[in-house]
Amino acid sequence: MIKSFSSLAAFALFTVALLRLAVPPALAGAENTFHVQLIWGTDGERPKDKPLKEVEPKMLEKLRGVFKWKNYYEVDQKPLTVPKQGSQKLKLSDKCEIELQDLGSSRMEVRLFGEGKLVVKKAQTVVPDEPIVLGGGGKDQTAWFVVLTPVKP
Repeated sequence: MIKSFSSLAAFALFTVALLRLAVPPALAGAENTFHVQLIWGTDGERPKDKPLKEVEPKMLEKLRGVFKWKNYYEVDQKPLTVPKQGSQKLKLSDKCEIELQDLGSSRMEVRLFGEGKLVVKKAQTVVPDEPIVLGGGGKDQTAWFVVLTPVKP
């Protein structure tokens, strides 16, 4: 009896190991992690009374390649982890909040709220190293952007 139980246990462990190899990590309960940035675009100079940071050169190049602003400043940045098949909210400022929902098959739905109101709702396939960029017009001929960059596990 002990011999057959141990054979059964070994077979069960082998089967579990084999199934883990057959199921891609994205379906095996992993999470999606993003580096989230709130960025302000303007043709003006950085206000001296606000703690804004320069946007890194790689992101600056991407933004300038698509948008018209001369200067881009990071207002805030935070990590965000979204459970598989779940959702997560993140407050970036008093006026800006996002919610991400995992739709499965590497697709995410992003909801961007400005001053408590839904501004943008977008579903997109997450591609490694490719940021998801959402934005809108600001005051005085400026713009703001929320950039979600996938973080490799």
